[in-house]
Formats: sequence, structure tokens, C-alpha cells
Amino acid sequence: MKIIYIIPNIIPSFNVSGGASVVAGRLLSFLKLNVKIQLVNVYDVAHINKFDSENLTTLVKEFHFLTDEEIDVLTDVFVNMINFPLYSISEKKGKMNSLLLSIKDPVSFLYPSVSDINVCRFQNLVKKCSAQILIAEHLIPTLLVQSLKSEIKVVYGHHDWIYVLKFYRFRQEKFSLKRFYKIFVLRFIEKQLIKRVNGIICVSAYEANQIQKHTVVPVLYLPTLYPKYKSKKHEIAKNETVQLVHFGGMNATANRLGLENFIDKCWNSIKLQNPEIKLDIVGSLNSISEGFKIKLSDKSINCHGFVQELSGVLLPLAINIIPWDKPTGGRTRVSLVFRHKQVLLSTYNAVKGSPEVEHLKNAYLVNEIEDFPNAIQFLKNNRKLMRELSDNAYATFEEYFSVDAEQSSLKIFLESIADKKS
Repeated sequence: MKIIYIIPNIIPSFNVSGGASVVAGRLLSFLKLNVKIQLVNVYDVAHINKFDSENLTTLVKEFHFLTDEEIDVLTDVFVNMINFPLYSISEKKGKMNSLLLSIKDPVSFLYPSVSDINVCRFQNLVKKCSAQILIAEHLIPTLLVQSLKSEIKVVYGHHDWIYVLKFYRFRQEKFSLKRFYKIFVLRFIEKQLIKRVNGIICVSAYEANQIQKHTVVPVLYLPTLYPKYKSKKHEIAKNETVQLVHFGGMNATANRLGLENFIDKCWNSIKLQNPEIKLDIVGSLNSISEGFKIKLSDKSINCHGFVQELSGVLLPLAINIIPWDKPTGGRTRVSLVFRHKQVLLSTYNAVKGSPEVEHLKNAYLVNEIEDFPNAIQFLKNNRKLMRELSDNAYATFEEYFSVDAEQSSLKIFLESIADKKS
């Protein structure tokens, strides 16, 4: 079987971002299934092509754990990757013309780069590749290929409902009717798109169930996958301070808004109960406001920024918090927390997309962000429970979140898509 795998200008990496982790995990999964891969990087010419600054050695280094034979295959994939620039013509339109365009052609209204010219160019690329399945990660690449005049089957790599995340951000900012209308149009586009493809791979079980209610095409829940990993042995002495960690770059809505809520609603209370406690924030601080930067200057908070090697900061038995109260936007963190044998503390809503997470089995879950201070105090006083949660978290990772664990379901899904008649 041969697939065309389209990525939206994302460097495959298990560490850089949530989207990059999804891409790296899926690329590795295809490799393990011995699927022939034609990698295509789609990027807007108005932005930098991220692959221009990456050399082959850096790209392959991310997959250092592979066998020599697998490295050779992956190297060929990167060497033969096609960079596909998207060209768009920006035209100034009056309010009435923009409104009419949003009704007549909502995709062109929001995404001018998804034009007939670019679709036609991609049509020619597909003809030359002679693949059975085309898997497009994220929204814009899928919009680009949904209407191809070809026998090739199109699979949508769904990461999040983009309109939902935009709406969460919208609620935090000054009201704008124009932005609200664009979110409304985006919702329409996303709801229509899931009906126009041949299959969908979703990183959230919650959103997979939502999608399946509105489409007849097969939907596969495939969480963010990582290679197996042996974490460092680490014990916490009875009187040792428990490490508190927040992981994730602030470019992501769930990370930024969640952490800010945690600082505003919980941090003072936690410090009153535990004056010695420290909070380690791991991830880029880009996109945060000046006011939030001041809050993070607290002497009990250590901001590490982006960290290349996570094993030094994500120690086993540390309490890793997900202070987010919405059922979207947390596609990566559960897998990573479990992989590093950490104790996950989250709201029920934040992990709704991961049915593998169970309260008091492999995680500690609460109803509201305001419940975090008491939960941290409870865990601190129950070290035996923390060890059990940590051990069970890693066992869950091996069973559900490692690349090897999901090979069978992915293989069956791809074969069913390939065999399905148009």
C-alpha cells in the first residue's frame, strides 16, 4: 500500500508541539506497517517553510531508536519529500462582497490559499504519485484535497475542532462581530468537511464520537503515540517536597488559558498550604501577555522555556497538572505524562478525549480547577497512592499510547479505506 501523507509545515518531532508529536507518531506508525510513504509538506508562501532550515541529520535524529534498516527507509522518505507552496492572491473586498463570498464560497472567504489554482496543481501531483490513500493532517491540507477529481481515498487527520478553540479565545477578548461571524463560518466549514472525506483519524475519543454522529464515513480514534521509553528511577522521601509541573507551550490555547486560570484561582492557596512548594513550567512562553509574565515572576515558579530533552524535567512521581476545564485541546499531554511515569492531576473535562484515563487508577481527577489545591494536598499526604498512580500510568502508556500498541487498529482502518469502493 502507498499513501500520500500531507503535513501542514510541521517538523515531525516528539517534543516541539502537540501537532508535531501527532505527525511524528503517525509517521512512525506508517513506517512500522511497511506502508510506502510519499511525504508532502504544504506551506503558505507568506510564511517560512520550516523544512528549509532543517537538515536531514536533524530530521532523522528524532527517530534515533529505530533499527538501521528503518532509519534508511525514513531517510528516503525525507529525501523524497515534496514541498508544496500555496499561493494566494489577496484582494481588497468591500463588506458586502466579503459577505456574499462567505455565503457562496466560505472556504475561499476564510482560506484564500485553498484556491482552484492550488487544487489543480495538487491534482497533478496526485496523478504522478499513484497512491491508494491520501492522509491530510489538519484543516487546510484537508480542505485542499477534499474535492480532488481522483480515485484516491482522502483521510482527514483531525486534531481539534478549530472553531471551538477560536471561540474559547474569542470569549477572553473584546467582542468583535466580524471575528464572531468568521468563527460561525469556520464551524460550518468544519462540519461539512467531515462529510466529504473517505475517513477520519481523530486524536480525541470524545471528538471522534461527536464526528461519528454527523458522518457515515469510518472514524478511527488514534491518540498521540510515542515510542516506548524507560524512565529514570525516582523515589520521593516522606518529607521531600513534591514536584509540581505544568507542561506545554503557551501558543496552545488550552495551555495558556488553563495555566492562567490555575495561577489566578489556585496558586496562592497552594502556597499557603505548602510554603516550600515549587511549580516548574516547561514549554515556550510565547504568546503570553505582559500581565501574565508578571504573575509568573513569582519566586516559587521556575519557567524553563522550551526544553529539548524532557527526561531531565519530567521526573517520575512529579504531579503534572492539566488545569483546563474543556474537552478539547489536550491531545498530547496525557500520553507524555504517562510515558514519564508522572502523576496526572486534571479535571475530568480536560481528559474527556482520553478514555484510558481513570480516576484513582492511573490519575487523580477533579471536577473543577478550584479543586486542585485540596487534591495536591491529598496526594502529597498519600505517597503510596502516588507511586501506584505513577506505575499504572506507565502501564497504560505501554498498552494504549505507544506506537506498537496501536498498529493493529491502524492497519485494519487503512485497509478498509483502501478497499472501499468510491
